[in-house]
Amino acid sequence: MPDDARDLDAEVRYAASPDVAWVEGPDRVALVDLRDPASATPQLCPEPAASLWRAVAEGPKGESQLVALANDVVGEQAEALVAAFLEALAGAGLVVAT
Repeated sequence: MPDDARDLDAEVRYAASPDVAWVEGPDRVALVDLRDPASATPQLCPEPAASLWRAVAEGPKGESQLVALANDVVGEQAEALVAAFLEALAGAGLVVAT
């Protein structure tokens, strides 16, 4: 197995929490944490973060996969975008490590 394939296998993968509902709109995604519906407040993810959300909603993605996706959208700021996305959404429980 090539080294880069082993690295990808060992990489933490992130997925949308099963407790999140979302609705897509033009250039954004609205996320709602359903763990406590009484206090749920929609959180908006505008582009380019919406593209990252769509990726993790499709299935678990490694950070390197998210950076590659973000690179297509924001270029040199891809790593910073992914770090901020994961920090904010994982911190809020909207994205979970698998």
